[in-house]
Formats: sequence, structure tokens, C-alpha cells
Amino acid sequence: MSRLSYIAIALISSIFLLSSCFTDRSSLREVRSEPSRSVYDDRINAEGLEGVWEDPETHDLHTIKKLTDGYEVISIIEYGNNGAKVEEMEVKSTLWKDHILSWSYYVPSTGYNVHFSTRLLDGDTLTVEWSNEDGSGGEKSGQETLHRIMSLSSFSPGRDNQSDEFADGNLRPAGKVYKVNDDEVIVASRLAGEIFDVGDILFCLVDGQKVEMTVVSPMQTVSKCLLTADSLKKGLKIHEEMPVYRKDRQ
Repeated sequence: MSRLSYIAIALISSIFLLSSCFTDRSSLREVRSEPSRSVYDDRINAEGLEGVWEDPETHDLHTIKKLTDGYEVISIIEYGNNGAKVEEMEVKSTLWKDHILSWSYYVPSTGYNVHFSTRLLDGDTLTVEWSNEDGSGGEKSGQETLHRIMSLSSFSPGRDNQSDEFADGNLRPAGKVYKVNDDEVIVASRLAGEIFDVGDILFCLVDGQKVEMTVVSPMQTVSKCLLTADSLKKGLKIHEEMPVYRKDRQ
């Protein structure tokens, strides 16, 4: 083989080796620039976290309030199947840092200390990481999804226009007003098909007074209601997003 042939082979080998190096580095750059997206890597965006969030496992309502520099959890309340307050948790701490909201609370009835951290917000669905300690050293953890049932502006226990009966959140809102058309009211609730029956009496609070309506057509997530004659006589106006409560069945 001639000297020229040896030079050509060496040159081709060098080009191939150099090309391989560049390819590997390019792949490495792609991996670094697009890391795998896990729930731990995501951050809650700076808007849209405020509201009343339901834990579907325990039916607790976590109320999150927006601050000038983030968010805080202001209350956690457990309600029974009849809508009455069962227990109010003691919020021990709440922290907004790096677009993650974390909060810890104490459950008086069980002695558990529970910790939540937000991971992924998608509209009215919030993925959280949780852990709890049972007081004897045992600890569990996991991940679950909270559902926003209404905005905080429409549900605020203790606001001035509520009667004393509801001033401390003693009754759980069963849904919210979705649409009003004369005497017809459409009530939205994620569990409408399960918790509302034909003939149930629902009501809103306006200036401390009850504006009642009767369920005439319960569906999966909304229910058609008609204002009662007495409520129509009062002339009190209800509007969209107002919390709706259900009267106990007799």
C-alpha cells in the first residue's frame, strides 16, 4: 500500500472519530437542556392557586388565600356527609417558596401531623405530595389530587353578609351558583349526581338571609333548581359563583 493510501485512511479515521465526539456532545446537550419532567420538577405558576380545594379522600376543604408575595393556607375543615362541620384542623405552618406552597396541620381527633406540598397545577386540579406522622413514630407519604370547588371570593366563612350560623364555616357548601335565569338556578357541584335528590332544598345567603330553591333535575355535575315562592317574594338577588348549601332532609 502506498504512502498516500495510508495518509488517506488515517485522515478518514480522524474525521470519523471527530464526528462521533461531536455527536455524543450534542446528544449530551440535548439531554441536559430537556430534563425528564417529573412531578418533583414542576413549579406552581404565580397565579390561580387561590380558592377552596377539596381532598376527595377525606372530604376536607383546604382554603388558600392569595397574598401580595405568594399564598397561604388559612383553614382546613372536615365536613360530614350531611354537610355539617365535623372537625377543624390546626394549621401549624404555611410557606410559599420557589413557587411551591407547603403547609402543615394537626388533626385533633387522631393526633396526626400532616404535611402538604403543591407540585402541579392544572386549572381546578392540584397535585400535591403529602406525608403524615401518627405521633408514635410511624410515617406514611404519597401523592393525591385536590379539586377546586369554588373561588375564595365566593366562599369566605365569617364575612359580614353571613348569619351567625355560618360565621365559622359550620356548614359545608354543597356547590356554587353556575347560572341564574329569573326563577331558575343552575347549581354546579362535582358531586351533584350523588348528593342532590329531586325535592332537596338548597339555599344561598344574601345579607344574612336564606334564599331557598328546590332541586327539580339533578344531573352528574349540575342541577336545575327553582326558587321557592317565599324566596321570590323577598326580592333578594343571587349571582353566579355564590356558595350553595343544602338543608338537612327531614
